[in-house]
Amino acid sequence: MLRLSRKIDYGLALLSALASEPKKWISLSEVAQNRGISAKFLSQLAGALKNAGVVTSREGIGGGYKLAKKASAISLKAVIEALEGDTALQSCFAKAGSCPIEDSCPTKPMWSRIQNKLDHVLLMGPNGSGKSTLAHLLMGDPTYKVIEGSVDLIKNNNRSDILSLSPDERASLGIFLSFQNPVAIPGVSVFNLLRMGALKNKNNSKTKKDNGHAPVSVLAFYNQLKKTATSLGIDEEFLKRSINDGFSGGERKKMEVLQMLVLQPKFALLDELDTGLDVDALKIIAKGIRQIAKSGSGVMLITHYTRILEYVKPDVVHIIKQGKLIKSGSYSVAKEIEKHGYDPLTTVS
Repeated sequence: MLRLSRKIDYGLALLSALASEPKKWISLSEVAQNRGISAKFLSQLAGALKNAGVVTSREGIGGGYKLAKKASAISLKAVIEALEGDTALQSCFAKAGSCPIEDSCPTKPMWSRIQNKLDHVLLMGPNGSGKSTLAHLLMGDPTYKVIEGSVDLIKNNNRSDILSLSPDERASLGIFLSFQNPVAIPGVSVFNLLRMGALKNKNNSKTKKDNGHAPVSVLAFYNQLKKTATSLGIDEEFLKRSINDGFSGGERKKMEVLQMLVLQPKFALLDELDTGLDVDALKIIAKGIRQIAKSGSGVMLITHYTRILEYVKPDVVHIIKQGKLIKSGSYSVAKEIEKHGYDPLTTVS
């Protein structure tokens, strides 16, 4: 298994953030806060990527960083070489004539095929394949317009098309969307937000059983909230603070999972919850995903990487490219990607 270093992981997180808004100059401090990365370390990575021609920058008011080329034109090889150095698997690929048996080497064809696979693995921005677009469309984001088709929600054996519903109406039906870059809401505490959300769920439920476990009393709700937060490594003090205000990227991602576990949605759309997380935070996020799935909720987990799949085993894996579904299958599809990369699957019919 190929293990990417922290440099590569955080470098990809930076490029993913830039690819999500390709026309906007994005500040490193914004990315550092949203992704939970050291601003100093991120600055070093950005400098190396700029020297390699992967990103470009502009100083002054309104300045920041952008991709220097389309996301689809940036290979994993280019990122690794910019941050770590030469990606040649053998000396003969780095410099011709460096090996005395290069012309007669029986293993060179094998290494050549492996090297070519590395050269053509593409880094796709979140908007490049349509994964995040699909999640936002399902939640009712007015940015996107459905040309044809329907989205049916089955509840109590009744099927209904939700496309005509507003985002809050879809949320009331039990659809939940986590964000790649959760925003801060100054003045609205975590406790108040989730208390009102839980009450809304209760009012929309026909029975207490349907409502999951949203307690009636304020004290009972707070105790349940504190218990859930503790299981995610969230300090009780955060429950009194404004939602995501001054939170690190990792703390914001944990807060998304806390909201999901408290609101107990029928279906959760999780958009790159794993991006930019260290191993410990990743395990906590995965624990929350397993917990909500075990409770009976449906989950659609969007990710670029297979590392979270070490802790969360999906029932079905779908691969989307250029807005089209190009492959579906069991967990073995994820293992195939881990082994061979996305390149063999990028042909769209």
